[in-house]
This record gives sequence, C-alpha cells and structure tokens, in this order.
Amino acid sequence: MKLGNLNEIVVLINTDFLNEQIRNILIFYKGLYPNKNFEKINLAGLLYNLVPYAIIEEGYKIDILFAYTLSDSKLEHCTPSALTFDISSDGVKMETDKGTFFIRSFFADENETCSNHFVNMLQLIYSSPNVSRIIMVADTNDSELNFELEMMSMENEMMNLQGKYWHYTEIKSQIAYALGLNGNEIDRSDL
Repeated sequence: MKLGNLNEIVVLINTDFLNEQIRNILIFYKGLYPNKNFEKINLAGLLYNLVPYAIIEEGYKIDILFAYTLSDSKLEHCTPSALTFDISSDGVKMETDKGTFFIRSFFADENETCSNHFVNMLQLIYSSPNVSRIIMVADTNDSELNFELEMMSMENEMMNLQGKYWHYTEIKSQIAYALGLNGNEIDRSDL
C-alpha cells in the first residue's frame, strides 16, 4: 500500500470505530429524544471539527486518511458516505480556515480487519519523514494499536527522536453536534 507524500499533520480514521460511535450515539439520543429528526452528518463539517485548532498554524496542509474494509465501505448516517466512490485514494481537497485538507481513503487487504489495516497505515505514516503529528480516530482500548504505540514510544526514546507526536481526538461530542443536537440536548455524562 502506498499512501503517497504525506503532510506534516495526518488525521487517521478507523472507519469501523467511527461507524460504531455514530451507531451508539444515534441509539442513545433516539432513546432520549424519540420525536427528534436527526440530521445526516455532513462529513466535511465533522472532519473540520476533528482537527484541533491547537496544533494548526495558518496555511497548514492536513491529510485525513480513512482506513476501511471493502465489506464495510460506507460511513453510517453521513453524507457523503461511500468511501469507495465519494472519497477514494485519489482524494478530495477541502479548503478551510484551518488549512487545506486532503481527504483520502484506503481499503484493507481481504485478510485484514479494519483494525489491522489501521495499524499498518499508522506504521507507514509514522515512518514518513514529513509527518510530525498524527491525530487518531480509533478505539483507545484496541490492544494491537496500543502495542504499536508503545513500540513507537520505545523507538523514540532509544533513538532520542523528537517531534513525532500522536494523540486521540474527541469524537463523541462532535458526532452529537453533527446530528443536529444543541449544547442543551447533549448528555455530558455519556461523553
């Protein structure tokens, strides 16, 4: 798999995890507000809100990469939703006040799970000399991912490397807002 030239900041999204979060949040809020019509999630708006302002300087170019399997190639309750057609490895360019987003998606080999594929993509991203920040939308309880991050930390310490940072981004509240909920309707205890 070739990811091409990467920019300094990369957002890596595990599509299975994102879909699971959307499903869970929809079920939860449909239970709280059974008469509410939930908006389709505008994917561009959600992606915009996943990139923290704190790490951006004006004019940055940011790669947003989706890891997915062919058996689960659609984003739930989103528009656009088809990763194989709407957002391919050729990419979509989006200009924002946070910078220019280059959105691409990559499917797993037939013997890979989405989690395996995500970790393989993370390894490629991490080894890219251009990348200094990796923002992950993934399960923080994924043992394979946590093992890989631990190995990367040890490598940084052993080689005295500086400048490779990664962190998870908050997604639950962003999904709730994207569904059309306002601040008073969002249950903070669940987030």
